[in-house]
Amino acid sequence: MKNHTENIHTNTPNRYTGFPPANLTDESWQAMFRDLKNQIHSSKYTKLYGGSAHFRISGQLSLPETGDTQFQHYKLYINDVLRQIRKGNIEYCYYIYQICDLLKFEHDALKTRYDPAGRYFEVWL
Repeated sequence: MKNHTENIHTNTPNRYTGFPPANLTDESWQAMFRDLKNQIHSSKYTKLYGGSAHFRISGQLSLPETGDTQFQHYKLYINDVLRQIRKGNIEYCYYIYQICDLLKFEHDALKTRYDPAGRYFEVWL
């Protein structure tokens, strides 16, 4: 029988695609989160920058309604989450890559909890 740590590493999803596996528990997530913190380095910036280039996400270069790229929308989302948690609020994320991006800006202070029933992460400082 594998120990808890070995099981987590074999079931760890790619942090860039990052939808949590169906069998993930908060306990398993906390171990994965510690591993992510060891892999991700703090940024010298306080928020996510970029978005002037076009990124192809889900086969689209931009959103038809606004012309904004999906990365520009993603950047606004991440920066809004950062703004809200810095005010002391709890926010929600749905993908592991979102947690990875938040760790770049609040590496030591970020706290998380995974809700397996809703398959979302609560994030706060």
